[in-house]
Formats: sequence, C-alpha cells, structure tokens
Amino acid sequence: MNINPAIRKDDLGKFACRNEACSLHALRGRGNIRVVGWSGRRKRFRQLACHRCGVTFSENYGTPFYGIKSDREKVAQALKMVVERGSIRGAARAVGVDKDTIVDWIKKASLHSEAFAEYMLHDLRMTAVELDELWTTVKKNKSILAKRTKTRETRTR
Repeated sequence: MNINPAIRKDDLGKFACRNEACSLHALRGRGNIRVVGWSGRRKRFRQLACHRCGVTFSENYGTPFYGIKSDREKVAQALKMVVERGSIRGAARAVGVDKDTIVDWIKKASLHSEAFAEYMLHDLRMTAVELDELWTTVKKNKSILAKRTKTRETRTR
C-alpha cells in the first residue's frame, strides 16, 4: 500500500459527516471522523467514516479532485499551464491528456473555487496573481463555450 507522506493524521478535524440524516452532518472538528481504509487506484486517499452514523466517504469527496483518476499534481500542473500559457491544447499536450479532459478539470475547479484556491495557494505555492489569472481564464472559456453552444443551437434549428 502506497501511503502518501504528505497525509497528516492530525487533520481529521477539517472533515465533516456528509450524511444529512446524521446529527453531526456538516459539523467539522467534532472528533467523529476516523480513517477506515484507503481509496483510489494507488490507495493514496483516506477512506473516512463517521463514528455517529457509520457513513463512509473519500477524503476527496466535495473537492475538485473527487472522481478524477489522474494525480492531483498532474491536474494542478495542467491548470497552472493554462494560466501561464493560456492554451488548453498546449497544456493537454504537455501533460499527455485530451483537451476535453483539461476543459473538464477547469469546470470542476470552477465549481469548487474556494477549496481549489486554498489547495493551489497553500499546497502548490501558487501565487495569488497566478490564481487570479486561472479564474480569468475560466471565465473567458465559459463565455466562449456559451457562444459556441448558442451557435450550435442556432445551426440545428
């Protein structure tokens, strides 16, 4: 089992039960979360459980990395490349994924902007300026995508 050395044992307080029926739902730092196993292709992510209700979930649940099979570092590297170079295709070529995958990662990052910003600023040492450029790129790509969708809808009529 590969255990990521960056995973700390003392950070369980930042997690909360995701079960809406649990009396400790969404309450962090209550001591009800424990590690019960590992998840992911390489068993790098903790599988967590609530003591009170027994519901289990991945530590990635509710983050932009949930459901992504690629390494966090690869995703973050690609998003940084989009910021620095402004090219989705270039970032896709550099990290070895399809451009649509990069677009999906950008969409996920935008849906979880606050958590993603914290990860990029603290864990990857991205500057606030670089992060601001990323969100500018996301907004620009959303508007381009919206225009393309309208154009396609007009053509099909």
